[in-house]
Amino acid sequence: MADRFHVHGYVIESVQAVRKSVQSTLSPRAKGILKSHHRLLNPPADSLPDKSKTQLIQLLAFSPILREVWEWKESFSRWYDYSPNFDVARLCFIRWCQQGEGIEHEAVQNALKTMRNWEEEIVNPSLPLDERDSRRTA
Repeated sequence: MADRFHVHGYVIESVQAVRKSVQSTLSPRAKGILKSHHRLLNPPADSLPDKSKTQLIQLLAFSPILREVWEWKESFSRWYDYSPNFDVARLCFIRWCQQGEGIEHEAVQNALKTMRNWEEEIVNPSLPLDERDSRRTA
């Protein structure tokens, strides 16, 4: 759970759950656009080519909550990838959780609950695996 692939994947699952709930409320044309380009919501925005960035902007315009959860995902990637030390990572994690608390969607709230249970392992992925397992609460 605490390696980058799994942690980021869990955040992506939340984004996609929000996308699916938003998609069901859209017009058929908008629904088709969102469904066919949903993978653009997953990678960091700065890794996308210009054409994909333009399509992403279109997707995010469909719903304020979709934009909000996508921005939450982007902020996760920034702090998780670039925190220089444990103290900064912990502070960023706390702020990121607070940002997520403002997103009123069950998928985000469930992700936050899991992330908080794994906080130690997420903010300090260099802990030995046996020490991580002994500290895990859920």
